[in-house]
Amino acid sequence: MAIQRAAQIVVQGRVQGVGFRHFAKQRAELHQIRGFVRNLLDGRVEVVGVGSRPAIKALIEDLQRGPPASEVQKCQIQWRTEPNFFQNFSIRL
Repeated sequence: MAIQRAAQIVVQGRVQGVGFRHFAKQRAELHQIRGFVRNLLDGRVEVVGVGSRPAIKALIEDLQRGPPASEVQKCQIQWRTEPNFFQNFSIRL
């Protein structure tokens, strides 16, 4: 079993109102990552993911591209040493 890591990814750009949260959930589930995605009040999107480091890196690459209607300008990544354990990946309001 791979060592579990956690990361907080904050995505900046045109990422709200373009299906970004649903895209993030789909990609996280594809990479077998648990956690959540939510819109932030300032227009950014936050993703918290727990999984193997290669899986999280793959998710970050997907988030940097985003869905077709989005325009990602920047992804800020903070690796965490103490992962929070989630049962699945969810969209938070």
